[in-house]
Amino acid sequence: MKLLLLKVFRDLAKDKFRTILSLLAMLVGTSAFGIMLFTYFILDRELVDVFVPTQPSSANIMLDRVEDNLIQLTKNFEGIGKVEEKAAYPLRIKIGEDKWKTLYLYGIKDFKNIQSNKISSIDGSFNPGLNEVLIERDALGVAKTAINENIVFTLPDSSIKELKVVGSVNDIHVHPASMHQTVYAYVSFETLAQLGLTPNRLDITLSEHPYNREHILSTTRDYMKEIVNKGYSVSNIEVSLTPGQSPHKAEYNAVLFIIRIFSGLAFVLGCMIITSLLSTILTQQVKQIGILKAIGAKTNNIFGAYLCIILLLVAGNIAISLPLSSVLSQSFSKFLMRISNMDLPNSSIPNSLLLLFALLALFVPLVIAFIPIRKGVAMSVKDSLNSHSSDDAYIKEGPMMKWATGGRFLSRPIRLSIRNAVKRKGRFYLNIVTLTFGGALFISVVTSIISLNYTIDQSMDKLGYDYEINTKSPVDSGTLDQAVQHIPEIKNYELWGGGSVNLINADGRMSSRYHLLAPPFDTKTYTPDVMEGRWLKEGDTNEVVIGYRFFDSEPSVKMGDEINVRIGEEVHSLHIVGIVKELGGSTMFINKQGFDQLSPAIETNNHIKIMTSPELVKQDSGLSLIEEKLEQEGISTSSSESKTNFYTIVKKHSLMTMYTFLFVAIIVVIVGAIGLTSTMSIQVAERTKEIGIMKAIGSTTKQIKRIITAEAIFIALISWSITLILGIPIEYLGSIIIGNVTIKTPLTVDLFSFIFPNIIWFVILLLVGYMSSIFSSRKAARMKVKETLVFE
Repeated sequence: MKLLLLKVFRDLAKDKFRTILSLLAMLVGTSAFGIMLFTYFILDRELVDVFVPTQPSSANIMLDRVEDNLIQLTKNFEGIGKVEEKAAYPLRIKIGEDKWKTLYLYGIKDFKNIQSNKISSIDGSFNPGLNEVLIERDALGVAKTAINENIVFTLPDSSIKELKVVGSVNDIHVHPASMHQTVYAYVSFETLAQLGLTPNRLDITLSEHPYNREHILSTTRDYMKEIVNKGYSVSNIEVSLTPGQSPHKAEYNAVLFIIRIFSGLAFVLGCMIITSLLSTILTQQVKQIGILKAIGAKTNNIFGAYLCIILLLVAGNIAISLPLSSVLSQSFSKFLMRISNMDLPNSSIPNSLLLLFALLALFVPLVIAFIPIRKGVAMSVKDSLNSHSSDDAYIKEGPMMKWATGGRFLSRPIRLSIRNAVKRKGRFYLNIVTLTFGGALFISVVTSIISLNYTIDQSMDKLGYDYEINTKSPVDSGTLDQAVQHIPEIKNYELWGGGSVNLINADGRMSSRYHLLAPPFDTKTYTPDVMEGRWLKEGDTNEVVIGYRFFDSEPSVKMGDEINVRIGEEVHSLHIVGIVKELGGSTMFINKQGFDQLSPAIETNNHIKIMTSPELVKQDSGLSLIEEKLEQEGISTSSSESKTNFYTIVKKHSLMTMYTFLFVAIIVVIVGAIGLTSTMSIQVAERTKEIGIMKAIGSTTKQIKRIITAEAIFIALISWSITLILGIPIEYLGSIIIGNVTIKTPLTVDLFSFIFPNIIWFVILLLVGYMSSIFSSRKAARMKVKETLVFE
């Protein structure tokens, strides 16, 4: 047995280059699979372990006021177990000399005893005193401030206040500040009172099934009805789509699930490449195996020797890939947690998962290798000794071989290259499958990235304004007309209405809350993408157009239905006349003239869509200049945003996911490229005598190199042709899946987004084909005639 093992070792060492390449393919595929497997587990665990201890509330309710009577009523309400009063105000914070951003100011009664939606201290004080404030850590850079510095902001009455920053905190219940360019600040109730503000929010947690969304909605509907009857006005209710869970958990799980499948296939393909190497060695050693059997070696002993060798190779693969995957998955998990504004306190991987990975990395290549090894050593002594496996004359003339040798319109060297590429069908198919799969994935991801950019750009183009300014109080068009006349920077504008409305169920109870926008029916600042029905028209009063994702939350509602919504204190019936496609939205659109008739002025929010000159848009201070001049005309701003900033936020949020997909696609391409390089090395070794004969009859070194290179490029081009055919359904499906994961909207795939990735992949495959043949073609060119003719 010892001599058999030495023989197999020598067989592997005979061509170190191809052996190393095959091992590298298996290592890359195994490591990619391990990284995604471990990352999925770490995030799945930590997103729960980090989020749940903050004691997330079941719902957050915004009201006109919070009093002791209301708190007592809430505590006594059936189904509500815990209630905590807080404050939340959208304000404006000054950034630099003349720039403002949105500031959310939160009031907390007792920082040492927060009952729900807890925040944690990062640096400095965690108990702000009078006129002191804490800033969310990710918002410090957005606010351009630091501990012991002051922030300047405006209150709802437009007065300017200043507070000292005494600490930083981590609040995982808000959007990442750096991504959304928003500042989150936290003050005590004493400071809140000093600012002239009062508590206006209740965080409630249900006593039973606190994170069952249907139960939460049912309970809050009854609760809202009760407190409205008591004279309180509810402005908003926040109920997460995934109560009790981080909002990032579902997104990460979806992304990592898809990536695990792709990386798992890369792992299998890498194992198949190492198996192809062993199968080739067995084919080359058929006569030697026959001789070994003739002098007494048992089939099982020979099989065991080759199995032991692959066990050693697999063990080496596990020894490298296991720690490598562990370290990289921990770093990747930390990165993903951080961009979600969370820390990663525990990046450990349980021994059971490490064992599972090791077992998969052990048994998958063994299972794949079992049949070819068994088949290779099972030949009888007679068949082995009579075998001419290295001679092309003894290769069966199949359809592919006939096709390859029958192309008389091709030059002889090209036909020879094609024949050599297809004569080993198993190896040929493996290369085609690997490169085709890698290409399909690569093209799908690149197509989605292009389509994502195109879809976002298309959506931005539908917004015909440069800035959106929300006013603190209702503004009539006459007042705005007069103010705009004195602001030459404003070239055009539109006044929209809007607010939040509650859907009323058939039983009369309030359901989910939706955003209602009221543009002019002939708006020039928004071009609707109507998917079904029509857009608003003049004279519409009770007609409404709805974003298509509204129907995900309300599956019982369909196009043409009547829906009841509460606007202010009254319930109105609205007729759905159209469905529009928008970025991840479920917004309702109603004609402004009709909205003004339905809604009392006190319930109306004004949105001013402003168009300016391109020169002003390019200036960072453009928006601040407009706001300042509107303020001088008596129109105060509650919040504002430039279209450019909104565009940046959407892209930054979505492209991060796309680059993760692209990383995995590149891994698969690398595995395919390594596999093709290994194949070319094997093919040259198998044709050693043939190359010697070609040299003997006058073939030049340049001609032999061309034949080897053409063979590799032929395999690459066949793969590209198949990918081109399969790419259409794959890219279409990928655009739907990736679009829903990133921006909650199917991507728009045009001709360019389909053709361009295929051209890129074509160029990449040509490079892969050329690069994979360099070593082998040089090796073939260096062969001496005498050595090749005596090669066995």
